[in-house]
Amino acid sequence: MNCPLEHDCKLNFFILWKKIIKNKNVLIGEHVHLLLYYILETAFKSNYNVELCSFPPPPQFQYGSFAYDIKLNLGDWQPSRDD
Repeated sequence: MNCPLEHDCKLNFFILWKKIIKNKNVLIGEHVHLLLYYILETAFKSNYNVELCSFPPPPQFQYGSFAYDIKLNLGDWQPSRDD
């Protein structure tokens, strides 16, 4: 979360092995998508903007991958030997 909760609310935590969650792969896949985007968004200094081009559809587990289309504006940046 990028900001604190500002109002009273109730959070429900689900345990993945309970019967409440019918499709655990979808639940895990959705969270991995969010984590992947967060990593892409925070991997660069704040002066480099990562723009999500399209929100991906639900994970396609038969392909075994997660993908994002992003636009990364690095201006005239050229990688150094350390990069």
